[in-house]
Amino acid sequence: MKEKNYNFSNISKTRSIILGIATIWIMFFHSPTLYIENIFNSGIIKSIIIFIRNLGNIGVDIFLILSAVGLYYSLSKDSNIKSFYKKRLIRILPAVIITATIITSLVSGSGLKSYFEKTFLISLFTTGDRSFWFFSLIMLLYIIYPLLYKLVDKYDFKSVILLVIGIVFFNFLIMFANPLLYKKIEIAITRIPVFIIGIWLGKKSKEGLTISKKWLLLFLLILLVGISLLYYKVFNKYYVIVRYLYCPVSISIVIILSYIFANANKNIFLRFFIWIGSYSMEIYLLYEFLLKNCNNIFIYKDKYNIAYHFAAFFLTLILSFIIKKFCNEITENVINKEISDKNNSANLNLVTR
Repeated sequence: MKEKNYNFSNISKTRSIILGIATIWIMFFHSPTLYIENIFNSGIIKSIIIFIRNLGNIGVDIFLILSAVGLYYSLSKDSNIKSFYKKRLIRILPAVIITATIITSLVSGSGLKSYFEKTFLISLFTTGDRSFWFFSLIMLLYIIYPLLYKLVDKYDFKSVILLVIGIVFFNFLIMFANPLLYKKIEIAITRIPVFIIGIWLGKKSKEGLTISKKWLLLFLLILLVGISLLYYKVFNKYYVIVRYLYCPVSISIVIILSYIFANANKNIFLRFFIWIGSYSMEIYLLYEFLLKNCNNIFIYKDKYNIAYHFAAFFLTLILSFIIKKFCNEITENVINKEISDKNNSANLNLVTR
């Protein structure tokens, strides 16, 4: 039964489902050689499928929103900054290092220098290599997150407005002052505003803020207008505007989906998205590169190139499972060591009293 009002806590409740949907959408976006649209004779249906696929990079904005929401819950639960940084590094670095090793071994012409630049997230700024741009951005956002958290927690939406305006202004300053640098990093820095708004959504979700369901009509309108502008390529000559247009579109998608799935039964369909969402980072790291570099492994090509994509998809899932299991063991060992150290310290204090 649907609630009379919309509760922002729905975002947290449905986070894993939406994360799974965004992951599948991003995978579809990174599958330009999938000829599934050719199955349909209708030009309209074909153009809609292509349009949906081309919008898949909005899934990254959804990742950032949900990541900011999750981080808000994490830091509000444990305000220890040292612990926060340790958890974030353990979560992301092992997966990036392992994946970079796999990718470097598959890409011809890669060497030790390329490996270190990719692994330690330098290549985006030096050569414009976007292999790990998302994780370069995430690492930056993790570093500054405690500060952003305090500002949003204290000043609420006022701080969000000022921060977003300031970052957009700074981005345009880089664009005019150093166009070459901007071209390399714009894919990352134009996504910072949506992350900041995600922090505010995390705060409202944690507080359990409720609003009238009528507000959902506004978000639906924003979504429809944004999608229409993107479909008719209104701002294609000014791509910088398109990047920022993803922000209200992705926020509207998150809010609408969180309302739809808040009280939905966890059927096999939704459980699939939850399962995919649990491997979102590993899938995001692996799928595009495996798809591009497994031609010598999977040589069969059917009419619509579906078999090849399924093979790359299943290989991605297998490797994602292995990587996540390994990373979880590292995390568990670190946590157990921390607990053990605390217990030893407490016992030592009792003895010395």
